[in-house]
Amino acid sequence: MKTRNSAFLSMTLFFSAMCGLAGCATIFSGPSEYIKIGSGDPALNGEVRAVALTDKGRAPRTMVLGDTIDVQRTMAPITVNIQESDCILPSSETIKSGLNPVFLLDVLATSLLSSSIDSSTGAMWDYNDVNLVNPRVRDTPECQEWLKELRAKYQETHQAPAAAPEKS
Repeated sequence: MKTRNSAFLSMTLFFSAMCGLAGCATIFSGPSEYIKIGSGDPALNGEVRAVALTDKGRAPRTMVLGDTIDVQRTMAPITVNIQESDCILPSSETIKSGLNPVFLLDVLATSLLSSSIDSSTGAMWDYNDVNLVNPRVRDTPECQEWLKELRAKYQETHQAPAAAPEKS
């Protein structure tokens, strides 16, 4: 009788643990995340306006490149539409999601069947923390000069401080 009760208790604990581990990515990562959308040319961050089209049901997000936005984790890509300005040409780029590494814990610890929680919440997907897009600058002398000035200003503000001279 004791063997039967201990086997039942062991099975109950095992299945309870498996149910507790189901949805690891949802528990540890959550169904949404914050991502930064910046320019491949860091001098353009803060200067170029864009609209991010994320998950269904959410309004498009008007932003400036370099901003951080929150997005729902989904398999669907995020579309970033670069807005036209005096020196920026309109363009569109997509940011794709990948498999969330935490989701693998769920698959390895339990089974593919238990991973349905993560797939239904979207937590099985993950975007990079920093995503880069490449705005196109008009090829005019004025716009090229504007870009040159932005890059020079960026270099000045992001240069490593010079080491102080040593005293003898």
